[in-house]
Amino acid sequence: MRRPSSGAVQSVRAVRPSRAWPASLPSYFPFALLACSTTLLACSVTPAPEDAATDAPPEPRDAGMDMGTDTGPVRADPALPTASGACPSFDAPATLSFSPAGIGTRQARIWVGPEAAGMDGPLVFYWHGAGGSPDQAPYVLADALTAITEAGGVVVAPVHDPEAGSLPWFLSTGSREDDLLLADEIVACAEAGVGIDDHRIHAIGFSAGALHTTQMTFRRATLRIAGLIRPRWIAPRDPRGRGRGMTGTEYANLVARYLLDTFGHRGITVYREVPFGKTLIGKNRRIDILLIEESSRTAMALECKYQGSMGTTDEKIPYALTDLAQLGMPACLVYAGEGFSPGIEHMLAASPLTAYCRPTQPHRPEADTRELDAALARTFRWWDVVVAGRTPFGR
Repeated sequence: MRRPSSGAVQSVRAVRPSRAWPASLPSYFPFALLACSTTLLACSVTPAPEDAATDAPPEPRDAGMDMGTDTGPVRADPALPTASGACPSFDAPATLSFSPAGIGTRQARIWVGPEAAGMDGPLVFYWHGAGGSPDQAPYVLADALTAITEAGGVVVAPVHDPEAGSLPWFLSTGSREDDLLLADEIVACAEAGVGIDDHRIHAIGFSAGALHTTQMTFRRATLRIAGLIRPRWIAPRDPRGRGRGMTGTEYANLVARYLLDTFGHRGITVYREVPFGKTLIGKNRRIDILLIEESSRTAMALECKYQGSMGTTDEKIPYALTDLAQLGMPACLVYAGEGFSPGIEHMLAASPLTAYCRPTQPHRPEADTRELDAALARTFRWWDVVVAGRTPFGR
């Protein structure tokens, strides 16, 4: 809990929120910076620029507000929830169990450093999207996760309840507040266990998690909107993938590492930047990734394209597809990134020579690798990859 400095004013008045909220709503999200897109709503961990020098918020715009003889307004400490069950220990990164009253035991993945007990840092929630998992938080936050924990903060990624239905969080489509009750319990336990900065409790959500985050800010917040900004601690991200933007070489290396870690035990050898004849316009060709299954001597060529922002990769895609089609061996254009134009993205999604791939779990297949996994299964006859987890009909 943040304490007033030695020069604090005698009385405490909270700045009026931008709208009045019912008194029955909890108010432990008193301050947030919001960044919104069609798939993401995030709240920044860092204070607004005008708050950076002091702990006081900016002067209110209502010139008629009587501030008395105070030296300036100070945010009042919010009333945090209290734990209704036994709290786990926030000693180290782990999956912890919480027991909010009325909904049974729930789990959440937490990241916390040894500094947390003495620094009262921020508490940041990550709510994943459909088909996602709490383990994606490090890929979404990237270097920010380390910065948060080194500042004495805690990052929390709740585990969804299967009863929520097709989307992972109850408030994404319904009205049950089970996930918010879990969040209440986590806030209370984090405050009791390591201490948190009551004025820096924030949430970030992806896709269905963004819908839930929106509900969370309404149902658990009295917001003072400081500005509509892009959070300084969140790097550009792929809407179908996770984490920060990257270069084309980094993307090809990521795919190569995924292939080696996931399928290397099947006897494939992974090569990078392999010279291979001429392109269709007579230039020396270099294959980004070449896979060779040693037992069958079957090979597959992968061309990797990543575009994190609008750029020139768009105009290269039709040529790359045409060139792959006349390569004379199994080939696939592997792609990811948010920078492709709608027309090129449609071309990539519809082509039989392409596969979307954005690994976030290097050692196992997942939703964002399944197109490439299927292409490998067709080439190398790895049908067990396709039917993994399925039961044969009639058994």
